[in-house]
Amino acid sequence: RNAIEKSLTEANESLASARAEAASASAERDAISRRASAAEERLFATYTESHGVRESLEAAKEQARISQQRVQSLAEERDELLARVQASETQVPQLEHELAAAKEEARFARESMERLTASAADLGAELQAVRASAAAAET
Repeated sequence: RNAIEKSLTEANESLASARAEAASASAERDAISRRASAAEERLFATYTESHGVRESLEAAKEQARISQQRVQSLAEERDELLARVQASETQVPQLEHELAAAKEEARFARESMERLTASAADLGAELQAVRASAAAAET
């Protein structure tokens, strides 16, 4: 009878220990789930932000293309006008001013595109880090 009671006591202790381990594992699983959810939210936010940067980059590229075409067009126009009105020195400075303004626009567009490209690269690296964190959290 003592052996049975001892065996029953040991079984109850073992059951209590197993329940405690199960509760600990459940708490750990919940913590991992919360971290994974937070990582997914950060990933989505980063994706949304990178999509906006990508759209801005495309817009900057288009603006640079338009500005470059404008520079080319103004250069051609200037050449035609200079050929036709060589004696008119009052028109030459005005055309050169317009060309300089167009070149400044093109320079600004190129600089904007470079900044946006750098931002996109930074966001890409951050997205990779978030993905790695999410993958680590899932395991």
